[in-house]
Amino acid sequence: MKLKKLICCITAGIMALAAVPAMAVEGEINVTAYWKFGREGVKSGQIGDASLIIADQSGSGNDLKMETFGSGDWNEYLTFSDDSMTGQGGSMIFDGDTKGKVGADFVTVDGAPINKETFRNGYTMEYLYYFPLDWTVEDKWMCLMRRSGSAKNVPEGEQGTMYTAISNCKEIQFVTSNADDSHWMGSAAWSVSMDEGGVWYHIAIISDGNEISTYVNGCEAFRNYVTPAMKGMYADPNDGHFHVGTSWWNGLDKFLQGSLQEVRITAQPLEKKDWLITEPEKYLGEYGSNREYQLKDPDNYTVVLLPDTQNTIEFRPDVMNKAIDGIIESADRFNTVGVIHLGDVVDDNNVDQQYVNAREAFYRLPDAGIKLLVQQGNHDGWSSGIHNYWNSFSGKSTAFKRRTGWYLTNSPNNDQNSSYMFLRAGSYDYLVISLSCTGSSSGGNENVHWLAADEAWLESVLKEYPNCPTIVTTHDLQNCSPTDPSAVQLSDNGKELWNIVKKYPQVFMMVGGHSHGSGVEILKNDDGGDVISMLADYQFAYNGGNGFFRYLEFDEKANKIYFSTYSP
Repeated sequence: MKLKKLICCITAGIMALAAVPAMAVEGEINVTAYWKFGREGVKSGQIGDASLIIADQSGSGNDLKMETFGSGDWNEYLTFSDDSMTGQGGSMIFDGDTKGKVGADFVTVDGAPINKETFRNGYTMEYLYYFPLDWTVEDKWMCLMRRSGSAKNVPEGEQGTMYTAISNCKEIQFVTSNADDSHWMGSAAWSVSMDEGGVWYHIAIISDGNEISTYVNGCEAFRNYVTPAMKGMYADPNDGHFHVGTSWWNGLDKFLQGSLQEVRITAQPLEKKDWLITEPEKYLGEYGSNREYQLKDPDNYTVVLLPDTQNTIEFRPDVMNKAIDGIIESADRFNTVGVIHLGDVVDDNNVDQQYVNAREAFYRLPDAGIKLLVQQGNHDGWSSGIHNYWNSFSGKSTAFKRRTGWYLTNSPNNDQNSSYMFLRAGSYDYLVISLSCTGSSSGGNENVHWLAADEAWLESVLKEYPNCPTIVTTHDLQNCSPTDPSAVQLSDNGKELWNIVKKYPQVFMMVGGHSHGSGVEILKNDDGGDVISMLADYQFAYNGGNGFFRYLEFDEKANKIYFSTYSP
């Protein structure tokens, strides 16, 4: 089968608008501190001699003073810019040298009232932040802001008593001790991912005394922290300063990378109408449309990829059930011939309720007559000393085998969950081979390399069916650029698999999940033919993916495959 042209389209999401949102008007809002990092926010001093003071626009006296680490020309590490999120005022570029531990941040001045503030009536922390294109995973866990001091009831207390960090997956991680330092925050409050570099984000963290919630460009995460014990924010009586631009882990750890336009802290939970930017959704950019998915030609047929469902299954099973309903209800209309799950069915492989949710969602596909292939991801895999519920869901389990035994063929390795199936569609019998990325050799030795356990079996299947157009899939196949989720390349595991399948010209596509992003790379096999390498993973988006699936639409008349990301 020749693939002359690839056409990528996005058919789901939120329609972007071009208008610039209006700024909120200061009224009865109880603003504790408000800092503007453009030139207009300077109270006195300059960057070059480290004397810069950023004025507190609230008039409360919570000014920020510049502090330095190491020695150097400070104009190389802090720079004023005319760029801003709103088009009004400017910003400051933070670019400290983390490896050399040379750079600068800002800290509230001694005697600032905010240093003693405990926010018992709640709080809202807002950041207008530019996520830079040159960010890498080496910058993970850098802080937008932290609060120094010591508390007994804050995880990772080396950072201080409160910190707003950016994770390796580009989520906001917020942790604090409560006002009385009497409650251990068992897990962070997490945001959705800041998918793309080179753009501005409005970030809001809101506590009403019962729930800490996070927002990125108006999108609320599903992983809020909820307890009535979490009132206020602890202030170490011997410290309590707020620091903007550094993280602290047994000493200086990371300098913030990117730009800040404004940071505002209010001593109350704010509604969106009172935010610095009242309609931050308008900064989402192009993110598809709300059009119903339609085939390009009624004779076309589709294969659906289900990427990394772990967060939706754990936190929003209702969303996943609705999305699966959509696949079933549209199967005839879209000529859906099969569904391939890309792994990480659940988040925790030793929590039975997550597998209960997964069975409720995914078993309905084969029960509806839709062929389903499920592969094991790293979150589904075998864990030493922990009961693994995987085989009660898939693998060789009786329940799954009863539904799929007539079309799904498993690897003979008893401890491996690799399998294959055939899809009859149009003029072809397609072969889909799934390689588990967490398997072991027979006998339960988890230290055996994932691919070595089934390499011989994989090649035997490819040799047996040389005339079947073949898709090969495994969970960890590609990596994506940290700030461009559409730029993908083979991971180390992917390279090992590619070294095998590139010898077999019938393989025209490899698909994977695992790395948050969605993109395509074209590879050349040993015969010089094109092979599509496709990544699809939306696990850190709204509702853990919000039922976004990757639809592959095969158009034999036009000799094309259309790729679409769509949520039923």
